[in-house]
Amino acid sequence: MSHNPVLSRLESDLRMAGRAKGTIQQYLASIRRFQEMVGKSADRASQAEIRRWVEHLQAQPIGPERLRCHYSALAFLFRKTLGQPDKVAFISMPRKDAPLPTILTAAEVGRVLKSFTVAKYSVFFALIYATGLRISEAIGLETQDIDALRG
Repeated sequence: MSHNPVLSRLESDLRMAGRAKGTIQQYLASIRRFQEMVGKSADRASQAEIRRWVEHLQAQPIGPERLRCHYSALAFLFRKTLGQPDKVAFISMPRKDAPLPTILTAAEVGRVLKSFTVAKYSVFFALIYATGLRISEAIGLETQDIDALRG
């Protein structure tokens, strides 16, 4: 436990919430740095000081996951430990980076479609590819959904 009363309460609350040991250490380190920056205990920090800390974090060359960790530490501290949720209501969690899908070349698509030994599977996947259907849409397709007269 820490000698700082706010950090001690935070650590206790995190343990009661069942947070992992690594999470507890990260949250405590983040709040310790926040308190060093504002020069006072977190329970006496104003919303303007919290906002400056968030702006400081955003200016750092850190990724969205690390930023989320700092924000989560602030949110837990002010919402749960200190009971002051209004002070951190302005914080929005950064979005997680979603990797872009791999796009097949026309030659690769051709090889995939030719690899099917059953013609109906080749036609089915050609339909999915040509129309851009989502998997959930393709699964729900029925024969009557295809207008053979239109080609």
